Amino acid sequence: MSEIYALPRRALMTEVMQRRSFKALESLARRVLQGARRASWKADMPKAIPISKYMTSTPHSVGAEQSLVHAATVMEKHGVRHLPVLHGGKLVGIVSDRDLRIFEAMKDVKPELVTVSDAMTSGVYAVSPETSLHEVVRQMAEHKYGSAVVMRHDKVVGIFTTVDVCKALLDLVPEA
Repeated sequence: MSEIYALPRRALMTEVMQRRSFKALESLARRVLQGARRASWKADMPKAIPISKYMTSTPHSVGAEQSLVHAATVMEKHGVRHLPVLHGGKLVGIVSDRDLRIFEAMKDVKPELVTVSDAMTSGVYAVSPETSLHEVVRQMAEHKYGSAVVMRHDKVVGIFTTVDVCKALLDLVPEA
C-alpha cells in the first residue's frame, strides 16, 4: 500500500471514491494538511466551518426491526453506504454496506430473516450541526469511522461520510 502515498491528489480522490480506502483518505488528508501549513490560503480560511455545511441533509434511515434485505434495498436504491438505524424515532445504531456483506457471506444465514439490529453498530459517532468540520474529520480519521450522524434535539438531521469529506476537500483546497 505504500504506492498509494505517491499518487497525485486527483488520483487519490479517485482512489478514495472508488475503493473507499481509508489509507488513500488518510494520505490525501495528510497531504492537504502539509500543503496547508506551507500555503497562504490557510490564513484566509474561516477558523470553524460547521459540519452542517457539508453534511447530507435528511438522510435515509432504516428501522431496527427491518430485515437486512430491506436495508440493502434502501442502500442500493438511494446509492448510499450508511443508514442510521432508528427505533421509535430514536437513533439506536448505524448499519453500513460492509455490515450487510458480512452477514450475506455467512453460511446458513438468510439475510431476509436477520434484522438490522443484529447487524448494526450501536456505538454511533453523533455530532451536532454546529460541530466543526475539523473536529469531525479529526475524530473520523483517528477512530476510522466511516460516518458521523448529525443530530439536533435527539433527531437525525444529517449524515457526514467519507464521500462528504472528499467533497469538502475539493471545495476547500485550491487546484494545484
